[in-house]
Amino acid sequence: MEEKYEVLPKAFWPPKSLDLNPLDYSGLVASGVQGLPIRHGNVKGLKATVDKQWDSMSECYVANVCTAFWRRVKTEGGHIHR
Repeated sequence: MEEKYEVLPKAFWPPKSLDLNPLDYSGLVASGVQGLPIRHGNVKGLKATVDKQWDSMSECYVANVCTAFWRRVKTEGGHIHR
């Protein structure tokens, strides 16, 4: 994965919140949670599944998820009004 994506140091990782990790959560939803409930025998297999899920998401979908993420950040814990 590190060859394909920039990996941030742990100090920059977001909190463990589905609201603040939209790509983690939306990736599961977009894929229908296919492949991820499976126990992988090794890290290589897990990475292959994650890469496949990531590649299946369109750029438009990822852009929409990121836009929705910023709406959450701007509310500072409040409600999102559409």
